[in-house]
Order: sequence, then C-alpha cells, then structure tokens
Amino acid sequence: MYVWYAVSLLLLAVWLLRTSGKNRGFSQSCPKKHWLSIFDLALVGLVYVGTNALLVLGADEPSSPEQLNKNMGGLIGWQFLMAGVVLLVAKWRFESGLRGFFGKTAQAKQTLLLTGIYFVAATGLTLLTLEVTVRICQQFGYEQIQRHAILKMLADDPPLLTKILMVISAAVGAALMEEVLFRGIIQSFLVGFIVRGRGRVAGLNAEIDGPTGIPATSKLWQPGRWIGITMASALFAISHSNPQHMPALFALGMFLGYLYERHGNLIAVILVHCLFNSLPLIGTLSQSG
Repeated sequence: MYVWYAVSLLLLAVWLLRTSGKNRGFSQSCPKKHWLSIFDLALVGLVYVGTNALLVLGADEPSSPEQLNKNMGGLIGWQFLMAGVVLLVAKWRFESGLRGFFGKTAQAKQTLLLTGIYFVAATGLTLLTLEVTVRICQQFGYEQIQRHAILKMLADDPPLLTKILMVISAAVGAALMEEVLFRGIIQSFLVGFIVRGRGRVAGLNAEIDGPTGIPATSKLWQPGRWIGITMASALFAISHSNPQHMPALFALGMFLGYLYERHGNLIAVILVHCLFNSLPLIGTLSQSG
C-alpha cells in the first residue's frame, strides 16, 4: 500500500511541475457547452431528496435475507432512477445532448488510458488521506474506524444473491448516479455560473480566446473552474454523511472533477469511481470467503 501512496504522490508531483507557474491546468480544454440553470439544479435536488426520503421511509428493518434483498433492490432502483432523471436533464440542456454531456466516449483507448492513470493517482491519494484522517482521529481519542453500511453487511457473509445486489449497488449504481449528478450536472453548472455569471457556457473559440464573451485575460477563467470543482467535491463529500470519510471523499472528488473538466470524458470518470468502489468490496469479500 505504501508503494501505491508513493506512486500517487509522484504522479501528483509530475502534474504540479507541468502546470505550476504556467496556468496550463485547463489551457488545452474547453468547458462543457450547456444551458443549465438554477431551476434545473433545483429540480434534480428535489427529486434526489424526495425519492431518497421515500426510499428510507419505505425500507423495513432487514429481519430476513428476503427483506434485505428487497431493500437492496429498492436502493439500486433509486440509484438508476436518479441517473435517468439527470440524463434527461442533460439531454435537454447540453449542446449535442448526451454526446456533449459524456464527452469523447468514442475514443476507447484514450478513455481506458485516462481511467488507468487517474485510478492509480486518485485511489492512492484518497486512501492516504483516509489513513491520515483515521490516525488523527485516534490521536484525539476516537478509536472507532467508520465503515460503509454495505461493507458491514458483506462482512457478515450474506447469501450469494445479496452479495451480487450489494456489489451492483456500490460499484455500479452509486458510481453512475453520483458522477452524472455531482460532476455532470452540479459541477458543470457551478463552473458555468462562476466563470460567466449565468447558465450557458460556450466553449473555447480557440486556445487564446477563452470562452465566448470572456477575454482570455479574465481572472475568473482558470480559478473559476477550480472553484466549481472544489464546491462540487465538497457537496459530494458531505452527501455521504460520514465525517471520518469526508476528507478522503473530497480528495477523490477533486481528482474526478479535474478529470471531467480537463478531458471532458464522463465515462472515464464513472469507470474510475467504479474501480475505486470495487476495491473495498473485493477486500471484504475475500476476507469473508
């Protein structure tokens, strides 16, 4: 694990050396073209809160494997329902519809390369952040290590069908829903609002032009994109309501946010998140047999 930490820190150092002092973090990339407004954000937020509340209220205490499977099925259904709502909004509000939302998904080799590089860097530094957070908590007398509810249930070695549903929910459903929501919609809206001050974000006319209507010398151009990434990452971390994991999830969100903003490839973002969520699942399953 320490080798992984070292490799991640090395990749971060290389990135810092390549971008430091040159303001090139996004110089080769265009912002997403969209017409997102605060009303779209409010709609998605209301659906998220409302359906989540219904899911929690409708879930019974899992007193049997059948009830647990029913609860997990409901969770998966909610995750894909939310993803569907977000995709509908994206289809209406992004230029070129879902193609503009997901980005350059046709370039399979580039997507896989980005997924591999960012997975190694993001996972290593995220886990390092989590380890540092846990040790700080221990220094202040908080010895308990918080674990995700699904990992706790997996550790009890549930039936095979339950394991499959848990893996689908954590590795696929959560990664898809959270990325189309937090990176695809929320981050895109925040970046557009901060950089331009209104919903639509037009792309770069050329590298020297900046976004349409904003001179390349605009002080908000590069910092505005970072502010949007940071805010979306903070919301992503807070949404998990696990204080011990929030710093690590914030770090993960920053990596995923930069990947989407820099390369515009949401498929790569989802794949990195999926692989990241799969790691603890694999570890827990291997321990439980």
